[in-house]
Amino acid sequence: MFNSKYCEVDLLEKEKAVYCKWKKFCEYDNYRKPLIYGLKLIQNNNLKNWITYANDGFENNPDDTEWLLNEFSPKIKDSTCKNIFFIVEPNNKLIEEVINQKRALSKNFNVEICNNINEVRKLIKILN
Repeated sequence: MFNSKYCEVDLLEKEKAVYCKWKKFCEYDNYRKPLIYGLKLIQNNNLKNWITYANDGFENNPDDTEWLLNEFSPKIKDSTCKNIFFIVEPNNKLIEEVINQKRALSKNFNVEICNNINEVRKLIKILN
């Protein structure tokens, strides 16, 4: 498990997923290290799903967005991960950022925006 004041990343065995819970805004290494840890979980456990809880902190700075799309995304694309789920409430101030991420990631993954973990679990049963 990865845990910092910015993010918590854990393996959800039943869901065959990485669960990434953002706690507050962060950038550079504080943003990238949790994602790299999650990628290693996927690679070591042949996981199919990535779940991001984005209600409390998800905004990216432009450098991190560029890193995500140009360095991180190609690595996760070549992994066993096929589905990405964002948990965010519809009226959350971060919804636009999540929608932009969905647009960018949908080229290579099935990407769903959900209201809660139970919604994610229902979709995982359908998609896997």
